[in-house]
Amino acid sequence: MWPDYETYFPEYTNIDDIGIGGSVAAHWEALADEVITYEPKLGIYNIGINDLTGSTTPKAIIESMEKTLLDIKAALPEFKVVLVSVSNCPARPDITDTISQTNALMRNLAASYDWMYYAEAEYMFCSDPADPHSTIESMFIDKLHPSAEGYRLMAAAIVAAAKGENQPAFDENLANGELAA
Repeated sequence: MWPDYETYFPEYTNIDDIGIGGSVAAHWEALADEVITYEPKLGIYNIGINDLTGSTTPKAIIESMEKTLLDIKAALPEFKVVLVSVSNCPARPDITDTISQTNALMRNLAASYDWMYYAEAEYMFCSDPADPHSTIESMFIDKLHPSAEGYRLMAAAIVAAAKGENQPAFDENLANGELAA
């Protein structure tokens, strides 16, 4: 649902869109070889809302992401990836806690590897950066997928992350299983 993504990433002359609508992190474990055939230098990995809607735990999502990405990295040593956090949206007001938990684990995953970057988008579409229920409906085309303006904001966060800007620090307590509320 991002038909003009190439416009936002002009620095990349060869963009392959292999996204699959409705997919979950576990699907990509079986598709890692497919990704590898494209020999990407940089990947954008935006996943999680479908997993959480289907009751997958934050920990299971991140473990699946890590497995997939490590498989890709093993085959492509130059590969780098931007992990885009799960965004709060009007369609899923009931899972804001698990969105936050998933993103906390995702930040730690990105901070664990020098080739993974994190693009913060959890509150990107909220009027109050501390209230996950303050989503701005005009930032969505269907209460779930971002509008063109939403994707412009997301693209800026992805580009900044790929440059190494605003990256999270590793949280030892989180790594030891102490997921903060």
